[in-house]
Amino acid sequence: MVKSSQRKLMANAVALKYGFSIRRVCSLFHISETTYHYVSKLNDNNERIAKLLLEITPEHRTWGFQLCYLSLNIIDDYNREALESEIDLSLPSTRVIRALNRLIECRSKPFAIRCDNGPEYISDILKRWARKNDIELWYIQPGNPQQNGYVEQFNRTM
Repeated sequence: MVKSSQRKLMANAVALKYGFSIRRVCSLFHISETTYHYVSKLNDNNERIAKLLLEITPEHRTWGFQLCYLSLNIIDDYNREALESEIDLSLPSTRVIRALNRLIECRSKPFAIRCDNGPEYISDILKRWARKNDIELWYIQPGNPQQNGYVEQFNRTM
């Protein structure tokens, strides 16, 4: 799959080389005329941020330009409503329990919670909390994220 920005460059080259109209090259390369005419706007702030990122990259090679984050998304299986979202660099089981307790205060207690096999969900702390609150933990099979497909799709689009 070729990105639209690359198709724009190819369309421009064909238009210049063969004298085709912009409408024709846009049609040939499946881009809109708006995309063809678009010019990105850079400001001083973007350049300053890029420069700072390039400066810290050698010091923190494992960081690069992207920090890894974790997300906890609690979704009602019945009506697909997103009830709670937590995003952080670390989500230990105590944080998961705190989010679940907040939800139970606002809503009724669930019969069961479906979750994957991440360390925060298989911990003894969460298992004890679930037993104490009479809530079943339903784990998906390892390596089968499709068993929790709606949440996985939600995570990708969030």
